[in-house]
Parts: sequence; C-alpha cells; structure tokens
Amino acid sequence: MSALNKKSVKDIDVSGKRVLVRCDFNVPLQDGKITSDKRIVASLPTIKYLIDHHAKVILCSHLGRPKGEFKPEFSLAPVAARLSELLGQDVKMAKDVIGDSAKELAAGLKDGEVMLLENVRFHAEETKNDPAFSKALASLADIYVNDAFGSAHRAHSSTTGVADYLPAVCGYLVQKEVSIMGKALADPERPFVAILGGAKVSDKLNVINNLLEKVDTLIIGGGMAYTFIKAQGYEVGKSLCDDSKLDYCKEMMAKAEKLGKKLFITGKGRCNITNACPAEEFLTHVVTNPRFLYSTFSQFNNEDMIEYLEKIGLPVKTERGQRVFPQSDRSSDVIQALKRECEKGRVKIYYHTEVKELLFNEEKDQCVGVLLSDGRKMEGDSVILACGGFSYASTGSDGAGYILAKQAGHKIKSIEPSLVPFEMKENWCKELMGLTLKNVMVRIKTKKKTIYEGFGEFLFTHFGVSGPLVLTASTCLGKYQKELEAGELKLFLDLKASLTPEQLDKRFLREFDTYRNKNISNVMERLLPKKMIPVFLDMAQIPEDKKIRDISKKERRRMIELMKNFEMHISGVRGFNEAIVTRGGVNVKEINPATMESKKVKHLFFAGEIMDLDAVTGGYNLQIAWTTGYAAGKNA
Repeated sequence: MSALNKKSVKDIDVSGKRVLVRCDFNVPLQDGKITSDKRIVASLPTIKYLIDHHAKVILCSHLGRPKGEFKPEFSLAPVAARLSELLGQDVKMAKDVIGDSAKELAAGLKDGEVMLLENVRFHAEETKNDPAFSKALASLADIYVNDAFGSAHRAHSSTTGVADYLPAVCGYLVQKEVSIMGKALADPERPFVAILGGAKVSDKLNVINNLLEKVDTLIIGGGMAYTFIKAQGYEVGKSLCDDSKLDYCKEMMAKAEKLGKKLFITGKGRCNITNACPAEEFLTHVVTNPRFLYSTFSQFNNEDMIEYLEKIGLPVKTERGQRVFPQSDRSSDVIQALKRECEKGRVKIYYHTEVKELLFNEEKDQCVGVLLSDGRKMEGDSVILACGGFSYASTGSDGAGYILAKQAGHKIKSIEPSLVPFEMKENWCKELMGLTLKNVMVRIKTKKKTIYEGFGEFLFTHFGVSGPLVLTASTCLGKYQKELEAGELKLFLDLKASLTPEQLDKRFLREFDTYRNKNISNVMERLLPKKMIPVFLDMAQIPEDKKIRDISKKERRRMIELMKNFEMHISGVRGFNEAIVTRGGVNVKEINPATMESKKVKHLFFAGEIMDLDAVTGGYNLQIAWTTGYAAGKNA
C-alpha cells in the first residue's frame, strides 16, 4: 500500500494488542438465518491474519437500519454463529456495543481470540459520528482496522470517529479494493466505464464529481438515477428522488457532456485516426466518389494529418494494415488534443443546442446563419454542415444534417448503413458466437460473379458475422440490393487460405495416419477451433464419433472442399445503429470539390460523413472527415 500512501494491517505490530476491526456484516437474513455469507467470507483474510499474529480481535459492524433502537431482528448473533463455523473457534458475542458486556469480553480476551460487538446502529450516535460514542468505542481497543469497504465512505463513529482516538490502518479487503481502484483511476484501461448505484445522490457528490474528470462513461443506477431523470425534465412518479439535488444533477450532466462521441468509439475505443498507406494509394480505398476527393486530398492528406497530430502534442503509432492510433491507445487523448486546439482558437462550443433551420438572405442564394430550436438566431459569414450521417444516433449522427441540406435545395442520395455486420440465414451462427477466425479468406458471390474477396479477421455473432473482413465487405453490397433481398448472396470462407487443396489433403492424410484410432472430432481439434468442429462435421455429414480409420476418401475430399469453401448465406445487414458509417448523403455533384462550398447556395459548406462519401474500414473514413473539414474551414 506504500504506493498509495496507505498503511495496512501488515504494516503494524498487532501481537498482544486489542484490535477493533470494522467489518461489513450487513448480510441478508430470512427468518433469522443468513441467506448469503459472502460478506462474512470476504472478512476472513484480515481476521485470520490477526489471529495468526496473536492479536485480540474485536469485530464490529452494522446490520440493516434499526434507526438507533435495539431490535432483535437486526441482531448480529447469526453472524457470530457463522463466523465460529468458518474460523473453527468460538466467536464470543457481546450483548451490547459499549456497555458492560462489551467491556468485560474485551478485557478478558486472550491472544488469538475473537469477539463480536452487537449492531453498532442500535445506537443513534453511530450514524451521527458522535465524539463521545466514538471515544467509548475506541476505548475497547489499542488499534483500529477498517475492513468494511462497503461502508468506509460513511462518516460514522465506527468508520471515521474511532480513528481520531486510535492508530488506524486498513484490512485486506479495503487494501485490495483501494489498490484496484487506485490503479484504475491512475492508469485506467480504455474505454474506462464506471457504474454508480445507491439510493442517495448526496452520498456520492464527491465521487461523481471526481469520476467525471477520469472516466469515459459514467453510468448512474440505483435509486439516485431518478433524481438525474427528474433533472432532465421527466416525471418519476413516487420513485425515490432527492429534489434538493436537482440543480447539482443538472450541473453534473452539463459537465459530463463530451465532444467527439463518434471519435471515442472508433477503433474499439482506441480511435483509428487515419491510415498511413502512401498518399497516392489512399483514394483507392474510398468506395463512393473517390475522384471528388482528388483536389482536397492534395491540400490536406493522411500524411499531413499525422504530422499535424504530432505537432499538437499527440504522438501516434502505426499498426497492422497501416492503421494509425494514438500511442496511448486512448480515444479520449485524441479528443482532448483537438479540444485544446479549439480553445486556443477561441472556438465557442454550445452543448444541447439544436439547429432547426438555415438562414438565408432575401435572394435565398446565400447562407447567413442558423435558427436554433429555442428561437435564437446565430448569424455568421459562413455555415459549415458537419452533422455526420445516420449511423450511431447516440453519438449525434441522427440525420439532422440532411434536413438542413434539403433546405438549401440539395439532393440527398439514398442513405444506407455501411461498414456493418451481416445477418446470416444459418441458425448455428449463435452457437459460434464470440469465435474469432484469423487469417481466413472471405469471398462473396452472386449467382454470376465474385463481388468481394478479402483476407483477415472474421467474427461470429449471435445474429451472423462481423469483424474487419465483413465490415469491409459490406461496402460492396450497395450495388447488389436486389440480390441481397432475393437471398442470392453467398459468403464463402477459406479456413486454410495459406494451403492449396493438395497441401491440405497431405495435411489430412498425415493427421489421419497418426491418429487412426481416434474419433474424427478429436483429430479435428488440430485443424479447427474446438467450438467450430460440431458445425463443420455436421455440414460435412460426418458423425463426430466416427473413427479416423473409417473415414472414406470421399468424406475426406468433402472435408477439404468444405475447408476451402465454407458456405454461408447472407440474409441482410444490421441497421444504422451498428453501422460505422453511412453510405449516401448530400450529392457531391452539387458541391465544389476544391472548397467544399455548395454550388446551390453561397457561404454554405460541407464536411465529413454528411456527403455521399464512404470508404472501407481502417481509418479511411475519418481521414475523409479531416480532409474535407480542412478544405471547408480554410475556405469558409
């Protein structure tokens, strides 16, 4: 615990000392019997350490909410009985907390013996952190150990007050939790998501405020969620709600509002900023209207973007497939770097502000500003529409930009989800859910021809298939909607792409000669992931328990063919909420390719996914946004 500047029970001498240990024995009871002893078991490492090191152990805890009165149903007697069983020794039970029974038992304890005080909440002074009660509780012991992680945040006598009168350290449970949380807060893995529960917002004020500075996402649950819900203007009926904290909740939600929500989710939370392929090769990866980008790409390309990020203090790295990521592997670092540049440029950012309409001059040939949903007008020299597409509406891409573009007379090419997983007809896909295949070849065919071929990583899901290969393949489906709707698109997996059929046959023969007396299912583990074998053998029409020696040449040939052409049927694609980008958008023929200015209306510019531009996965789509954004910003 030295790294966190906290002392644990291991850092002090406890031999022969009376040690007061605050535990969390707030266990569930039914008819006086414990229904779960998890919290008791969690306390054992600390208690056993103290026993082994010859301490006189005095345990205390709360149970339920007796509200300062003695109520038999909240007695800790069942806990004492269970502790005796788990420790293999008698745990003495005091009849009170600071009374004669507690004092006599504490005074008579021998080294290695254990006693348990009655429920500390039988005293109203406990929750008030009453100094006199705290002092009386502390007088029972020489050392205080807090091992009640679930209650340590409360400023009560048994958690805080006694530490004013005794040397205080933490137990193993608190040490473990603090170490984990300390590491998580100091150097978290990204994306960093925190979930808070509990009934009262007031108990979590400092926690919420602190976490907002560190996490990528904060999820509020429990009873206090209703206070946040009401703060947003919704009715919560008779649900638990702290009306005195509504303004605080509004303040925290405003603080939590983030820039770059879509940036945050790219690259599985790492942000695939761009692609480092040669600039002259880059546009070959753009699927829709690549020629439109020639002019702007000559002004600001992927190499320029990498140089710019390094210049503003964001070091990057290049990985497989020339994908570029921040060295930190954190999307939030990209967002923060760009935010700093906005602040340097004195850019004013408005949150929760909806643009309702574009404003034009009297001749309707020039854009002069925007009308907000609250009736306010914002006028300017130019307006840039960078509203995104229709993918991942939760990030702000809700299609609003298309409505605004139509107000200026622009045509919208039919929008479709792109870089999106496939739904498959095969029900067995859900049996393989989570299975990732690496170094496989994917081919997609119509009745007449192959429309896609790619090599890489492939993922099975509960609805079908996904992964980089599939996402890239989805960009090819735009021209084959009729075939898709007719169920004519087939996907073929080459599970051993590095081997020819002849080489694969030799491999089979070698394995079969070695393991002649084994079941085919066992031998196939040397060739395929275990999870996939039942499906594979079923498609090959070979029983799993068939012996290798009984496999015919015809059956072996059938397995080789299946290995090289594992056939599946595409039934559809997932929706916009799972699509990485949107195919379609503002017709680029109506936009100046050198400046990104509208050909319909002066001083109206476009940038990013709102236009009919899309590329394969790998950082290319973000670069389109950077490139067009640069041109629009430069010329606006």
